[in-house]
Amino acid sequence: MRKRENRYSHVVRHASFVLFFLVSLSGLAQTKISGKVLSAGGDPLIGAAVTENGTQNATVTDLDGKYALEVFQESARLSVSAFGYETKLVNPKGLQILDIILEASQIRLEEVVVTALGVSREERALGYSVQGLKSKDIASVPAANAVDNLSGKLAGVYVTSGSSGPTASSNVTIRGQTSLNGNSQALFIVNGVPITNGLFSPGDGLNGSSTIDFGNGAQIINSFDIENISVLKGPAAAALYGSRAANGVIYVTTKTGKNSKGWGVSVNSNTVLETPLKLPNFQDQFGNGGGGKYSYNDGATYTGDYYDAFGENWGPRTDGQLVKVYNSGGDAVPFEAAPNNMRNFFQTGVSTNNNVSISHADENGDFRFSGTQLNRRGIVPNTDLNRNTLQTSMGK
Repeated sequence: MRKRENRYSHVVRHASFVLFFLVSLSGLAQTKISGKVLSAGGDPLIGAAVTENGTQNATVTDLDGKYALEVFQESARLSVSAFGYETKLVNPKGLQILDIILEASQIRLEEVVVTALGVSREERALGYSVQGLKSKDIASVPAANAVDNLSGKLAGVYVTSGSSGPTASSNVTIRGQTSLNGNSQALFIVNGVPITNGLFSPGDGLNGSSTIDFGNGAQIINSFDIENISVLKGPAAAALYGSRAANGVIYVTTKTGKNSKGWGVSVNSNTVLETPLKLPNFQDQFGNGGGGKYSYNDGATYTGDYYDAFGENWGPRTDGQLVKVYNSGGDAVPFEAAPNNMRNFFQTGVSTNNNVSISHADENGDFRFSGTQLNRRGIVPNTDLNRNTLQTSMGK
């Protein structure tokens, strides 16, 4: 009888052990929760952190905003956070598929700039000075030459416009001249591609060869297509581009369609008039002369012993008397002044810039197409510039 009781008690002990083991396993069972982390507009958030609240158990969302996390407690809550969005604490309530929507943070973020490496970082985290212009700063009065948009808008950036007409390039220096006889211009980078802003000329100004400013690559950047401009100062800003960026970097980022909500159409047009600001005042009472006196020989040509000297204002009074001069063909002509001849030579410059852009963005990607027509008449006759620009960007 006692043996039978021992047998039953042995079976009960084994059954209790198995039951305890099964209960322990059920206590360690994990629940997998998956889904997407989205913005209020329905866009997937990449790199959002999903954490089991109060633990180190965490994961991040992929390129599609998807996540998958195994939690140890059925009552676990998820803490979800993303840069620029409010952190959210979510109770799954037994759901295994859960999409989470985050609201944009109302706290003002530090200004984000583009570094020489083309990477967006907070300005306070950089080891060098950075200044920037946004598209709204440029759109007020966009210059025909995009380089001129920097003039007077950024500290330490000096822009000198060329004097050879609409096709002239503009000289840009940061923190003054750095060389007495070398190039002090900053390096232009457009979407990661270096663009020259140096003077292109067949002559060097020596031995009678004149320099002619035919423009450069930086001036063909369309002002209406610029999203932002970052000016990077200091040697550390030239980390990627080496000696070419020793004088600083001007990083230009062009517009894309990723900020569009559906379809968008933009039309811009501006007209700028220009005239010479100040001209020298010439006297028109006396004719030309040379060497402190008036010298001419009754219409003798340049090949003669004497000719009508010019370049100095030491001639007789211009009273309309008849005088033979070298270019009159031997005939006597009235000796008269030509007042305002320099002012009459120049004309009013007119620059008209028209732009139309179409953009679109959805879950499949984005694109932007822009067309610009620039018609510019310089203040010097026959120095016109007509340019058509097309810009296209696509992304996903």
